[in-house]
Amino acid sequence: MSKLASLVWVDSPAALPHTLAPGRFAVLDVAFASQDKFAGTERFIRTQGHRLAAWVDHHKHERWVDYQGDPRFVLVPNVNAHACPELVTPEVVARAGEVAHLLAHSDFDGMMSAVMWLRAGVPPYPEALEDARAADSPGRGHAFTERGRRLHDALEQHRDQAHTDARHALLSEVVQSLVGGVESPDLGARLDALAHKAAKVTAQAQALAQRGRAEAPGVMVVRHGSNLSSRLKKAVLMLAELRAEIGVVVEGQGPFHVTAATFREDLDLGLVGSALPTGRSDYRFVNRIDDPDAIIRALSVLARPYG
Repeated sequence: MSKLASLVWVDSPAALPHTLAPGRFAVLDVAFASQDKFAGTERFIRTQGHRLAAWVDHHKHERWVDYQGDPRFVLVPNVNAHACPELVTPEVVARAGEVAHLLAHSDFDGMMSAVMWLRAGVPPYPEALEDARAADSPGRGHAFTERGRRLHDALEQHRDQAHTDARHALLSEVVQSLVGGVESPDLGARLDALAHKAAKVTAQAQALAQRGRAEAPGVMVVRHGSNLSSRLKKAVLMLAELRAEIGVVVEGQGPFHVTAATFREDLDLGLVGSALPTGRSDYRFVNRIDDPDAIIRALSVLARPYG
């Protein structure tokens, strides 16, 4: 890994670091925060000033328009860029110049974006970009390689079971292995064990998804009385999306957590407005609400033209 860059992992748009060590930096696969939390994103950009060398992202946001014409910002919606690493081109890296830090989203897509940057825009293996698309835009015709599936499932499993520092440490190890092209026996054994556990989660998700039903036209809903792990919820949601225009997972017994997703590129879940305030066009959620049925009805109206 290049000695010119240190890695800072960002878990959510609202979790940008308050301070950074001296030096220029690039932000990869980190969305602008939504609604009133965008003030934090705006403040971060303004405070860092010219230290910000590049911001590369594909999570569409209404405030992108504020940065049109600024060459530091490479902002392409998910409908056009199914994964962020494909935006980290040799031209983008070269234009940014020398950076001392990379701030990257702490998932497979963000991890591979960091690898691309550290390799000056060159993929670490021929199918790496397609693996990133399969990870970040399921249901859109992309397929994992065996190598990509193992890495993705291992990192998703680790995200569920490890504390933040440990998660970030493993991401950094994987980045180093991909940048350098060598995976140590110890790292390989840990990734294999995590991927094996992930296979069990997939089986559990299939069982939960069988309980789902179409509660409104175009909307497949899976309800669970308590909160699911993030990995299990994501897996259940993907299975629900395969059965209807929009998949929904409702967690809890009141207040409820509601997550909706669609594989359709031409369906913008953001059109339901404040009912689902957080996320992107194909994946949105809201926490601690009293009436999930109202959201399901609104999503059904949205899905109707596509049925």
